[in-house]
Amino acid sequence: MNLINKTIEKLEAVFQELIKECIIDNYVITVQLYIALQIKLLAENDDEKIILLIFEKDSSLLEYREMIDIAILEKKDCDEDDLRLIFETDNKNFNHKNFKIRRSYNDLIDLPETVETPCPVVTFYSYKGGVGRTTLLYCMALYLANRGKQVVVIDCDFEAPGFTNYFGYRFGSETQIKNGLVEYVLDRQFLAPKGENYIQETLISQIPSSYSYKVGSEYTRGDIRLIKSGNYETNNIISYLESLARFDVSNVENFKQFLCDLEKAFGLTQDNSVILIDSRTGFTDTFSTLYVLSQLVIGVFGTNAQNITGLEFLVDSFLKNKKKGIEKEILFIKSFAGNDNNPDALYDNIKDYIKKEYNVETEANFLLSDNPHQSRFFNFKKHDELAKIGEESTTKEVEIKIAKETIIDDIYILNRKLFDKT
Repeated sequence: MNLINKTIEKLEAVFQELIKECIIDNYVITVQLYIALQIKLLAENDDEKIILLIFEKDSSLLEYREMIDIAILEKKDCDEDDLRLIFETDNKNFNHKNFKIRRSYNDLIDLPETVETPCPVVTFYSYKGGVGRTTLLYCMALYLANRGKQVVVIDCDFEAPGFTNYFGYRFGSETQIKNGLVEYVLDRQFLAPKGENYIQETLISQIPSSYSYKVGSEYTRGDIRLIKSGNYETNNIISYLESLARFDVSNVENFKQFLCDLEKAFGLTQDNSVILIDSRTGFTDTFSTLYVLSQLVIGVFGTNAQNITGLEFLVDSFLKNKKKGIEKEILFIKSFAGNDNNPDALYDNIKDYIKKEYNVETEANFLLSDNPHQSRFFNFKKHDELAKIGEESTTKEVEIKIAKETIIDDIYILNRKLFDKT
């Protein structure tokens, strides 16, 4: 919502001038749910010259004229109730900006079929936090990039963004000012009336510089681009939360369009690129959308009672969609962050659930296959070194050493399993 906020700031500056000049008496700016600005001005007369004057005072607003709807209300036609309702005349702390309706997050929806994407998409999911999901994504991104893959990492853990500990983020001032996925999607919606050519020139072309950052060569020999969930730094947190409140996480088309824009911005290809996405935990629309977009879902789970519900949910999602003819690769990984040393614990949990709920149907047998190429399970050894990434006492040099040397064997085996041709 970066462009919208800047536009509102410009409009407010003009309106304050017009109030001082006694041209208007009051104003209210409403941001509609689908990212358009509706403005009501209170004036003595319904004079169209006022609208022309607004754009004369700040000509840069003309660029977004199609997205700004201005109505002038004449004072003589407004009774006290109208003024109280629209401009809150009895409220000394009246806010001229009205962000109106915000979306509420619904629980999981029926999943549509998988959509086409410009390159393979892998989503990392966990029901609970602290199981090593983001760390696993981090290690896989480094491994794939070092093997020649073009890697794009997207943080979709919107309420608890997780990449401030990774890829040297906390060591670089350049990363702190970047916008991310949320701002990009809302900016694109705002600019939609301008047409695709305009969006290509002014927005898509800015993805490398303004909406992503390139991981330094000290971390990887390859090409990794990181896209944050958004600009959630301390001085921008209110704007980020406001953007998040109207960001439609259940809109598959918005996400699909974003991936297509990444293809144009970075030249992604089916053969040599991969998108790795860090999903939000729990039962959420975010994961529903990412499940649809992904060719592979990697679920990372602990083996305690807290993880069982999420584990069963992912099993159900896989089997339900397979029965509908929607082929989806899925991999269950036992958390390497816990203290359970039983390598078969995760497998046993799923086996018991399937036996109880599905009576070991054909689909269930496929899930539990002993064929190495079809096996849906992988166990990582516990690596204490990984816990040091992001700690205040860990220097950049130590962090880089950990990134290059830790769980290489496990990641190598896992990637041979997932990307046999890399």
